[in-house]
Amino acid sequence: MARLIQGHDDEWVLRDEWGIEDIRNVDDGEHDLTDEDCLNIMRVAETAFDANIGLNWESIASAIDFYIDCKDNGTPMFYRGQPIKVTA
Repeated sequence: MARLIQGHDDEWVLRDEWGIEDIRNVDDGEHDLTDEDCLNIMRVAETAFDANIGLNWESIASAIDFYIDCKDNGTPMFYRGQPIKVTA
């Protein structure tokens, strides 16, 4: 849901917020995601963010697919230069 808020220096900004339950809704129970999984998926989505596309159901679904593939294959993932801790 997009929200118009007054941000820093009294500037108005439009913010679109996505949370853990949104990630689970996109996944639709396919992967039994933990809160940690959902947070890591949000990290993947942030890293892959393209302002021309924005965050949407498809970009979140792609982040879920990427995360699950990396988790299943043991492929290391990084967020802001730090490894993403993935528990089995």
